[in-house]
Amino acid sequence: MPVQALHDVTLSPPRAVESPFELAGRRLAERWLAVGRITADAGDLRMAVAFLGRFGVTVESGPGVDFRLLSAAGRTTLLTREALLVLALRHLARLDADHPARRSSPARAA
Repeated sequence: MPVQALHDVTLSPPRAVESPFELAGRRLAERWLAVGRITADAGDLRMAVAFLGRFGVTVESGPGVDFRLLSAAGRTTLLTREALLVLALRHLARLDADHPARRSSPARAA
């Protein structure tokens, strides 16, 4: 049963959005759930690559349709287009989980 809740953004402001991927992440996940598989178009990939750059990850085109990820520590990984988007979503989830507003007291019931 849905519960109405209030969140006082003056006491606990939401995390600032710094990239288009942060806004698109939920839409991407909803689309994947609706179609039953992960899909990756060029625009989604551009947003994900730019977003991952914030974490010291460099993304290059790899062989075929794969991407080569270079971490700040110098590690190299080959990922498919879909795996690249999932990695970006995982980083986004970590950002949200680490935000102080998420760790503060739960929203009050209305």
